[in-house]
Amino acid sequence: MLGMKRIAPHETIDIDVKSLRDNQTPDEAGRRIPLDVSVGQFRWSLKQTAAPPAVEDDRQGLALIGRSEQIDLTNGIISSYACQNCCLNSYYSSSLSPLSQDAEVGDVVHFTVFQQDKDCEGVIGPPYIRTYIPGVAPWSSSNTQAATVDSSGTVTTVGGGDTTIQAAWFDRIYTSAPCGPGSPEKQTPCQGTKNSLVWINAPPCGACSYTTAYPHPSAVLSVIPHVQKIQYKVNGVWTDVPYGGIGPVCNGTSIDFMAIPTSGSFPSGKPTWGGDASGTGAEKTVTFSTAGSRTVSATSGNTLSTSVTVGPVNANIGFTWLSPNITVDSGSVVQTLKAPTIADWDACADPRLNLWRLRVLKVSGQTDILIGTGGYRDASTSPPTSQAEAIDAVTEMNRYYPEGGRASWHTYAASLAHEMHHNSEWICEGDHFWPQTESAIESITCSYTTYTTKAAAINNMRLGNSGGIQKILNMVTAAGTYQSTLSDAAYSRPYGAGQVVLNGEISNIRNLASANGWMGLPATANPNPLVGTPCYQPFQTYNP
Repeated sequence: MLGMKRIAPHETIDIDVKSLRDNQTPDEAGRRIPLDVSVGQFRWSLKQTAAPPAVEDDRQGLALIGRSEQIDLTNGIISSYACQNCCLNSYYSSSLSPLSQDAEVGDVVHFTVFQQDKDCEGVIGPPYIRTYIPGVAPWSSSNTQAATVDSSGTVTTVGGGDTTIQAAWFDRIYTSAPCGPGSPEKQTPCQGTKNSLVWINAPPCGACSYTTAYPHPSAVLSVIPHVQKIQYKVNGVWTDVPYGGIGPVCNGTSIDFMAIPTSGSFPSGKPTWGGDASGTGAEKTVTFSTAGSRTVSATSGNTLSTSVTVGPVNANIGFTWLSPNITVDSGSVVQTLKAPTIADWDACADPRLNLWRLRVLKVSGQTDILIGTGGYRDASTSPPTSQAEAIDAVTEMNRYYPEGGRASWHTYAASLAHEMHHNSEWICEGDHFWPQTESAIESITCSYTTYTTKAAAINNMRLGNSGGIQKILNMVTAAGTYQSTLSDAAYSRPYGAGQVVLNGEISNIRNLASANGWMGLPATANPNPLVGTPCYQPFQTYNP
């Protein structure tokens, strides 16, 4: 090809084909006419160089003709024919720019149509902007809830969501009837106007015909709404997150969240979740397994956050026993009583199941011990002063374990040892019954939607015949029932504990007698009294 040449109307040009061959002048592709070639066909055409005119009949005002020359360079012979064998440029492809676009509600976006044509030689031209788009509805939006588009391709976003913007028109793809060498020159219908294209039988040589193309390039517009609010699911119902956040929720609880758009719906990939949540999409389920103040956020043009207070891991807690409350008076009563049990209450929520769950942060117990010191002489603070008193003190203190009671000689320390054994009984009883009691307490629930604060929920769950306080009272009752199975008579373990202390005091009196030369003291009657484990009887069945 010799390339494109711009000529003015009525201008003529001469082309010396022989010189082109003899001088080996290359064409625009670097090709040359071989020196041994003297006969061939030379073809030329006038081509359109600009975009189609903005009229519906794009043939009007154009006269494109082609010529083919049969030449013989050796003999100087030229035969020619002219026919319309090079038609108008044909539609080839189209696209919208941009192919995809993100926008927020209220934005105005403009899309541009680019078209490429192919000429009669099969050469595809560069993209150009198509300004004229014929048709009743040349532009359309697949989701008018997200965006609308006018006849110029200007898009106005109105709500969240995805929409496909499409331009549509009709165009032409031209073909021409072939002309062979030596065909007589013809006046072709293609040189007429649109209305004069009259075909009789087969079209003449070089006549142009066309088929209709219907381009409809499209692009995707994602309209991104802002996040209006965050909701969470309570008992299957989406509910606005309370002012100040959610919680405390139970450790390990899963909560369903949903971001609400300002309008329409979120496009794919929006919103993005942050804090303890991750990923994208309107809904998100988050499992909270870290205690403390946590955060969940949703971002789509703006960012909204909510706080979630998460309780500690629900681990079994031990029963804490405080030191006994010991009272001493001059009376003769010695006893150990179980004091009220104290519990620190807590609660955590499971909104998905519409539940508050009762929890115990700490539980403690204590006994009240009363020791009367009247009715006996305390050998430790007022030891014997004569042989007779020493004999009497040892004899009386030997009676404690086998007779199950104090005599005229005794010690405060022995009474305390006796009562501390009872205290140990209460401790082992509480430690035994508490785990079941804790499980029963932590199975107590109430409605999350009915009781809107933790304090109100705790108050509801700890009171009543099935509340947490009653569960603890049931445990104390069970411990008291078991306590009654443990002997507190002669030769019992509490008396054994007291006798061990008295035996120590008897040893002190023997040392005193030896120092003073006193004789005739009786032997230690119970050198090895039974003490052992405080809770030695089998425990009864217990259901708190």
